[in-house]
Amino acid sequence: MRRPGLLLGDPTAAAWLARTALAAGSHMLAGAAADAAQRLADPPRF
Repeated sequence: MRRPGLLLGDPTAAAWLARTALAAGSHMLAGAAADAAQRLADPPRF
């Protein structure tokens, strides 16, 4: 995802996007949404 910060506004956005992408047959987009959500959830590494 180019703008993972868009997922910050709604905690359910990543799950909705992944489910919608899977329903449309886009496994790549579903994976990208899940990866972006995981990167946002992980603490920063210094």
